[in-house]
Amino acid sequence: MNYLDNKKITLSLIEEFNPDSEFLTDDTDIQTRLVSIYNTCLMNIARLKRVEKDYTFDDKEETENDNFQEFDLPSDVYVIKDIIVQDSETNNIRGNQADYYRVGKKLYINTKIKGTHILRYYGYPKEIPSDIEEKGEDTYKFDIDKDIQYLLPYAVASDILKIDKSVDYTAFENKYRMELQSLFSGKEEMHVHIDGGYDI
Repeated sequence: MNYLDNKKITLSLIEEFNPDSEFLTDDTDIQTRLVSIYNTCLMNIARLKRVEKDYTFDDKEETENDNFQEFDLPSDVYVIKDIIVQDSETNNIRGNQADYYRVGKKLYINTKIKGTHILRYYGYPKEIPSDIEEKGEDTYKFDIDKDIQYLLPYAVASDILKIDKSVDYTAFENKYRMELQSLFSGKEEMHVHIDGGYDI
């Protein structure tokens, strides 16, 4: 889903959607605040339902002895999950884990462990640029999960209406919190595969 589609949902929820308006709303206050509210809600949601990302270290050297090569972390790293090592020829994940440590925004990887090192991490969501209207509102695509994309308008609607004392924003906030909670209660089924074993 792109920003334009999501914005239409949000404006429809708060009954401010005008398809004939250049900005899809006649309320200039909402128009001015919308992007910053979206970005705030995106960051809050990403702390609760994390965005999984990965990054491949393509310029890694390989050595015979222990040697820790310095790398810059991707700018959107929130929490490091792990670093896996992929065999360069078979693409299988190797049994030995990466040997690394982090200092601030730098990562040091032991180049003695052969293979392609892939950083798996939880990242900050991609921010909506402040000049999105000039770029085209359909150019921004969310990198959060689809279930959160459809929940986001309720969070944004709640925050937009909080300063309006004549409107009860709690219905949107309650809907957002209830649906967000249900996302955590629906756990994925875990599958375990065991190779080998003993003959009896």
